Amino acid sequence: MKKFILPAILVSLGSGAAFAGNANSGKAKALTAGYRIVSVGPNETVCVNA
Repeated sequence: MKKFILPAILVSLGSGAAFAGNANSGKAKALTAGYRIVSVGPNETVCVNA
């Protein structure tokens, strides 16, 4: 029984990871407009459109 549990867990984790990677690859990278923080000097940052 112990020889069966570890391979079964590894197979289920591997198939779950493959499904999650495949399901996520078809989605758009960004759905809404975003902003990024830009450093303009020491201790100074501004937000700009990405």
